[in-house]
Amino acid sequence: MHRLIKMRSIVLLIGFMSVLCSTQIQAQQRMRLSQTIRSPYLLNPAATGIYDFFDATLVGRTQWMGFGDEPRSGVFGFSKVLGLKQRTMFNPSLRISQGVVRNPEVNTGALKHAIGGQLYTDSYGAFTRTHVSGVYAIHLPINDRCNMSFGTRVGLSNSTFNAQKAVVGNLVDPSSAYNGGDNTYDKFVTNQSNKFNLDIDAGLYVYAKRFFVGISADNLTKNAVSFGSGTANFNYQLHTNLIGGLKLSLGENLTVTPSVIARYMKPSPVSVETNVLFDYKELVWFGGGYRLNDAAVAMVGMNLSNKFKLGYSYDVTTSRMNSLKTGTHELVLGIMLGR
Repeated sequence: MHRLIKMRSIVLLIGFMSVLCSTQIQAQQRMRLSQTIRSPYLLNPAATGIYDFFDATLVGRTQWMGFGDEPRSGVFGFSKVLGLKQRTMFNPSLRISQGVVRNPEVNTGALKHAIGGQLYTDSYGAFTRTHVSGVYAIHLPINDRCNMSFGTRVGLSNSTFNAQKAVVGNLVDPSSAYNGGDNTYDKFVTNQSNKFNLDIDAGLYVYAKRFFVGISADNLTKNAVSFGSGTANFNYQLHTNLIGGLKLSLGENLTVTPSVIARYMKPSPVSVETNVLFDYKELVWFGGGYRLNDAAVAMVGMNLSNKFKLGYSYDVTTSRMNSLKTGTHELVLGIMLGR
């Protein structure tokens, strides 16, 4: 009976992923990373604390190389479970070669409290968004092998427009310099302000050693709460995210993790990306992903030691814009202290 229930759960999750993959994709307001699956707390605050150690992630991303004024993102996030004693101390002289290196495993079956934080900046042309936030999550055991967590992320976002980076022409001669005269644009530039918006995100996450599924909502307050003077000129919208995946064994040294992420922001259609990651001897991982009508992604990475991991991904554009750009680079450094 237990085996039958387990198989039905796997079939339902795979079916859910297949339905999502039939939906078209479009861009949204929130920053998108290609390697979110390996650091899910960057997407869903309820995933903060799934590992019982200090887990930090540093991401650098340059999108659409060759397009000009390419979107660039920098992210730092961390996750820490409260009340657990650090077993080892950080040693800057730690050598990369130190014996067997294994992927960290999630621990379930106990009540946990976790905190975290995020700092990121996202620049695209003349627009820049900076965000800083703190996270709290509580993990409740469903049974010995499965936990359910609830998390919230509260922070401030600041969006700015740099008129000096904007290229403005006219319909007759687009290459000519802009000397004013467009009342709408002039008013937009004049009313720019250093205004901060309150961001509140919330999430639910259910996980075990072999599967995970979660739902989260970003920008719950939209533009309702702001600080500063002037006009923000940015209309924040509610974003809903779904994430799910399975970890399956293909032998003694190889595992595979198929996963899916679905995003929705009204009035855009649902945005879907699928990923398949292979882990070899819990040391090296490789795989790929696909965002419908947008890009194909190749990923590779490895555990440098028990404290450091490094990942790289390259996005190949599959939309009609692929003739204008060469692709997207993303580099991720993971830091794991107190394992």
